[in-house]
Amino acid sequence: MKTLKCLILTLCLSTFITIGQTNDSLKTRPVQVTFIYPMGTNGLESSTYANEFSFNILAGVNGGVNGAEIGGVSNTNTGHVNGLQIAGIANVDLKSANGLIISGIANVIKILVNRYVWQVFQMWLAARH
Repeated sequence: MKTLKCLILTLCLSTFITIGQTNDSLKTRPVQVTFIYPMGTNGLESSTYANEFSFNILAGVNGGVNGAEIGGVSNTNTGHVNGLQIAGIANVDLKSANGLIISGIANVIKILVNRYVWQVFQMWLAARH
Protein backbone atom coordinates (compact mmCIF):
# COMPACT_ATOMS: atom_id res chain seq x y z
CA MET A 1 0.00 0.00 0.00
CA LYS A 2 2.87 2.37 0.82
CA THR A 3 4.41 1.73 -2.61
CA LEU A 4 1.10 2.52 -4.32
CA LYS A 5 0.80 5.81 -2.41
CA CYS A 6 4.34 6.79 -3.45
CA LEU A 7 3.61 5.95 -7.08
CA ILE A 8 0.40 8.00 -7.11
CA LEU A 9 2.17 10.95 -5.47
CA THR A 10 4.98 10.79 -8.04
CA LEU A 11 2.51 10.72 -10.94
CA CYS A 12 0.55 13.67 -9.55
CA LEU A 13 3.70 15.72 -9.00
CA SER A 14 4.99 15.04 -12.52
CA THR A 15 1.61 16.14 -13.92
CA PHE A 16 1.56 19.40 -11.94
CA ILE A 17 5.19 20.18 -12.79
CA THR A 18 4.46 19.97 -16.51
CA ILE A 19 1.25 22.05 -16.50
CA GLY A 20 3.27 25.27 -16.53
CA GLN A 21 5.43 24.01 -19.41
CA THR A 22 2.73 24.00 -22.10
CA ASN A 23 4.18 25.22 -25.40
CA ASP A 24 2.28 25.72 -28.68
CA SER A 25 5.42 25.72 -30.88
CA LEU A 26 6.53 22.13 -30.33
CA LYS A 27 9.54 20.38 -31.81
CA THR A 28 8.79 16.96 -33.31
CA ARG A 29 10.43 13.57 -32.99
CA PRO A 30 9.45 10.28 -34.61
CA VAL A 31 9.98 8.16 -31.45
CA GLN A 32 10.60 8.66 -27.75
CA VAL A 33 11.07 6.18 -24.90
CA THR A 34 10.78 7.04 -21.21
CA PHE A 35 11.22 4.87 -18.13
CA ILE A 36 9.68 7.45 -15.79
CA TYR A 37 9.71 11.21 -16.39
CA PRO A 38 12.32 12.73 -16.84
CA MET A 39 14.40 9.58 -17.42
CA GLY A 40 13.88 9.25 -21.16
CA THR A 41 15.10 10.22 -24.60
CA ASN A 42 13.58 13.73 -24.34
CA GLY A 43 14.67 14.28 -20.72
CA LEU A 44 13.47 17.40 -18.94
CA GLU A 45 12.38 18.88 -22.29
CA SER A 46 9.72 16.20 -22.88
CA SER A 47 6.87 18.70 -22.76
CA THR A 48 8.42 20.66 -25.66
CA TYR A 49 8.26 17.70 -28.08
CA ALA A 50 5.38 16.22 -30.05
CA ASN A 51 6.11 12.58 -30.87
CA GLU A 52 4.78 10.27 -33.54
CA PHE A 53 5.27 7.25 -31.27
CA SER A 54 5.80 7.40 -27.53
CA PHE A 55 6.56 4.43 -25.28
CA ASN A 56 6.47 5.17 -21.55
CA ILE A 57 7.58 2.13 -19.58
CA LEU A 58 6.09 3.49 -16.33
CA ALA A 59 5.04 7.13 -16.72
CA GLY A 60 5.89 9.71 -19.33
CA VAL A 61 5.28 13.33 -20.25
CA ASN A 62 4.97 14.67 -23.80
CA GLY A 63 4.13 17.95 -25.46
CA GLY A 64 1.78 16.04 -27.75
CA VAL A 65 1.31 12.87 -29.78
CA ASN A 66 0.51 12.45 -33.47
CA GLY A 67 0.30 8.70 -33.85
CA ALA A 68 0.42 6.37 -30.84
CA GLU A 69 1.39 6.45 -27.18
CA ILE A 70 1.64 3.47 -24.84
CA GLY A 71 2.31 3.77 -21.12
CA GLY A 72 2.64 1.03 -18.51
CA VAL A 73 1.11 3.21 -15.78
CA SER A 74 0.34 6.69 -17.13
CA ASN A 75 0.72 9.15 -20.00
CA THR A 76 0.63 12.92 -19.51
CA ASN A 77 0.41 15.32 -22.47
CA THR A 78 0.61 19.11 -22.26
CA GLY A 79 -0.44 19.44 -25.91
CA HIS A 80 -2.80 17.77 -28.36
CA VAL A 81 -3.18 14.00 -28.79
CA ASN A 82 -4.17 12.59 -32.19
CA GLY A 83 -4.32 8.82 -32.60
CA LEU A 84 -4.08 5.90 -30.18
CA GLN A 85 -3.31 6.36 -26.49
CA ILE A 86 -3.12 3.42 -24.07
CA ALA A 87 -2.20 3.49 -20.37
CA GLY A 88 -2.36 0.89 -17.62
CA ILE A 89 -3.92 3.32 -15.13
CA ALA A 90 -4.42 6.85 -16.52
CA ASN A 91 -4.11 9.21 -19.48
CA VAL A 92 -3.93 12.93 -18.69
CA ASP A 93 -4.36 15.23 -21.71
CA LEU A 94 -4.19 18.93 -20.88
CA LYS A 95 -5.41 20.05 -24.31
CA SER A 96 -7.42 18.04 -26.83
CA ALA A 97 -7.62 14.32 -27.58
CA ASN A 98 -8.80 12.87 -30.87
CA GLY A 99 -8.67 9.12 -31.46
CA LEU A 100 -8.95 5.96 -29.40
CA ILE A 101 -8.04 6.64 -25.75
CA ILE A 102 -7.83 3.57 -23.46
CA SER A 103 -6.87 3.35 -19.80
CA GLY A 104 -7.24 0.99 -16.87
CA ILE A 105 -8.88 3.48 -14.52
CA ALA A 106 -9.06 7.11 -15.69
CA ASN A 107 -8.85 9.35 -18.74
CA VAL A 108 -8.57 13.04 -17.90
CA ILE A 109 -9.04 15.07 -21.07
CA LYS A 110 -9.58 18.83 -21.25
CA ILE A 111 -11.21 18.82 -24.71
CA LEU A 112 -12.54 15.55 -26.09
CA VAL A 113 -12.80 15.83 -29.87
CA ASN A 114 -14.58 12.49 -30.29
CA ARG A 115 -16.21 9.90 -28.05
CA TYR A 116 -13.80 6.97 -28.44
CA VAL A 117 -12.69 6.76 -24.81
CA TRP A 118 -12.64 3.44 -23.02
CA GLN A 119 -11.90 2.90 -19.37
CA VAL A 120 -11.31 -0.75 -18.50
CA PHE A 121 -11.99 -0.38 -14.76
CA GLN A 122 -15.44 1.10 -15.36
CA MET A 123 -16.25 -1.67 -17.83
CA TRP A 124 -15.10 -4.28 -15.27
CA LEU A 125 -17.29 -2.73 -12.55
CA ALA A 126 -20.29 -2.66 -14.88
CA ALA A 127 -19.75 -6.30 -15.81
CA ARG A 128 -19.69 -7.39 -12.14
CA HIS A 129 -23.13 -5.93 -11.32
